[in-house]
Amino acid sequence: VWLRWFQSWPDPTLSTRTGRLPSIRAAMVGLSRSALVVLGALLTTVGLDVCAAAPAARLGPCGAGSCAETLLLAVKTTVTKGVGPGDESERVRLERTALVDSAPKFEKVRDNVGSQHMLGALQKLAVAVVNGTEQLTDMQREILQGIREGMERMVDATFTDHNESQAEVDRARDALAECDDDLDNVTIEEKARASRSKEASHSDCRAAQKSLKALRDKDCRTYHKSATNQGMPDCMKTYDPKPDIEDDYAMHSMHTCLSDISAWASQLNSSLSEERDDCHGAAKLHDRKILECNELQAAYETAFCSYHEGLTGGCSSYISCRSSKTASQRRVHAGVQVAEAGRKTEYEAAARIDCLLKVFDASATEQPERLQGCASIHVNTSALDIVYHAPTPALDCTTDPVATYPCDDQWLNRSYKTKAWYMEAPTAACTVCAHLTTPAPTPAPTPA
Repeated sequence: VWLRWFQSWPDPTLSTRTGRLPSIRAAMVGLSRSALVVLGALLTTVGLDVCAAAPAARLGPCGAGSCAETLLLAVKTTVTKGVGPGDESERVRLERTALVDSAPKFEKVRDNVGSQHMLGALQKLAVAVVNGTEQLTDMQREILQGIREGMERMVDATFTDHNESQAEVDRARDALAECDDDLDNVTIEEKARASRSKEASHSDCRAAQKSLKALRDKDCRTYHKSATNQGMPDCMKTYDPKPDIEDDYAMHSMHTCLSDISAWASQLNSSLSEERDDCHGAAKLHDRKILECNELQAAYETAFCSYHEGLTGGCSSYISCRSSKTASQRRVHAGVQVAEAGRKTEYEAAARIDCLLKVFDASATEQPERLQGCASIHVNTSALDIVYHAPTPALDCTTDPVATYPCDDQWLNRSYKTKAWYMEAPTAACTVCAHLTTPAPTPAPTPA
């Protein structure tokens, strides 16, 4: 077929393409039938993609429809240089050298096309050899040896590719795991603990504030009651500040009353002073406690805002990271699965090719059995199985604990207004979380 194809080339066309029509045609005629079978199989295998594997400096321009021609030209170039048509021994030697030297080109292109065409060609050749309709020449055996070496390199490359694919799958798993690592649960939990601690401190302070208010109220009520109910001596009701000095009884009654007043006033002044001090002291303690509790309230609200920002931001980033990395892992798995299936197909073909190559190495009596064994050979590809990793379960990252936040009505009710101390120790004005406030727009500049 290839001989007829070459012979069908019009002289002008070939001259335009290569300028070597007489030499190529003579070289093709010089090839034996068996060499044409193997060469045809190789050319069928590489097809038109050989251009990508052939250096332009060696093969020259290679257009659509002429790649196989150019490859064959490269293989046969040495045959046409200084060798006359009658010098068959030299021609055969150069044929063999050129074909063997071109094996790397065949191997490079084989990666683009696959081993299936090669397998089919070798099966036909093996059947022909076993049936006795074809005898292998030395040149064909050298070509087959080149195929064997190419298959060995292909198998090595297959396992290299397998390892790279497994590493890619593992990297996708690790990238997803990094989302868990990036979710700083430790810091978020620290913020939660700080918020709870400051809430407790504030609540305890307000409870103490309530107690101090009760003490202040009690002490001041006692003081006010004593001050408004002094219980003057009875003599003060009839006390005559201008007694008759001639009246001994009147003078005696004055001194007696003054003595009673003095004792009463001294005792009253002492008790009222003490009660006043108790009232004022309790009021001061209460006032200081209010200031302390207000500061603790602000600290609690700030801590809760920090917790709110950390948890909502962390969960948002985590969900986004999980979504992105899970999608990336799916894409990696899909691509690797295609490559895995292709590698197994190539590996199976290589194993069957190796089996057929061993048929050619066997004796004539062993060849039929070996060929039959190749037809039923089972190729174990489990070594090329990729271990895929299911996405790890997502961490529990819920924002429910911060669904309400400082100054929100529900938060105020939960954190302050429903507490036992609230009625006697009301809180100060609430501070809105800074990260939840919308900055006021910058006013436009006033025209000059």
